[in-house]
Amino acid sequence: MYTILRYDLPMFLVLTISNYIPDFVRMGAIRGALVRPFFRKCGKRLVVFRNVQIINPSLISLGNDVGLGFFSSIEAREPVVVESEVMLGPFAKISALQQPENPGKGVHLKFGSWLGANAIASSGTVLGMGAIIGACACAQEEIPDHALFVASVQTELLKNGANG
Repeated sequence: MYTILRYDLPMFLVLTISNYIPDFVRMGAIRGALVRPFFRKCGKRLVVFRNVQIINPSLISLGNDVGLGFFSSIEAREPVVVESEVMLGPFAKISALQQPENPGKGVHLKFGSWLGANAIASSGTVLGMGAIIGACACAQEEIPDHALFVASVQTELLKNGANG
């Protein structure tokens, strides 16, 4: 009950009320300053854009110069560590939910890494320093330093309309 009153409820109220203020770069910095006290640890110059969803901020540690893009979300049931100069793109998601095969691992995004638009970092992910998870990709393991991880789906022709 304490964590709900100390972290979750105030964070929800600040994010909800600030969503009605027009968005510009300075507003992202102001919104970041307003939510800083509710994280386990938070560095300087946090930028939070509109409609960001954060669940269990008491389990989230953020470094300096972190940016959370439009509609991004962090769901923390396990520890989430986001080091300095990390950017989450629009609709990016960090999902540190408890999984039987990876108990207590959480998510760790190292210095200078990026999580692209609609990308997902699930429990057990360690994103290396300077690594990039491309748009619409889902990371579930350890990604080495300076790596580029992109979504890929091999296509297969099932039916050609011209040949019937």
